[in-house]
Amino acid sequence: MSMIDTLELRKNAETRQLATPGWLRWAAGLLVIAAFVVAGLREPPDTAAQRAVKAPVAGDYQGDWRNGQHVDLEKTLSANHVDSCGLMAYRAHRTVHGQYLVYCSQDGRRWTAWLAWPGAQKVMGPYAPDPLVPAPR
Repeated sequence: MSMIDTLELRKNAETRQLATPGWLRWAAGLLVIAAFVVAGLREPPDTAAQRAVKAPVAGDYQGDWRNGQHVDLEKTLSANHVDSCGLMAYRAHRTVHGQYLVYCSQDGRRWTAWLAWPGAQKVMGPYAPDPLVPAPR
């Protein structure tokens, strides 16, 4: 065996040792994905909820509270099982047509806030009343 053949054998042996098996690359990829999933699951639900929903802002719902009947709002609240709305006051969003901030109460002192879209029959809430939006009188 010549010197060139010996060097060629050593080169091939080193290359084979450095090659990563395909199953090992797949396993490493799965571990990375699993780490991201676990990290996402460790986030407290309250934090995720606060990030997902923007609380009502006083600037978005300006003007006086309306206490008159709003049949579509009442139907939407009823369809979404909002039963704590013996007294209802609402304000329309200043730029989004068909979106309302609704405050509900049974006694006129303790209020809960809801966001309602009567056209879509959708309600989000309950929320604590926004301190920047004074309660209805």
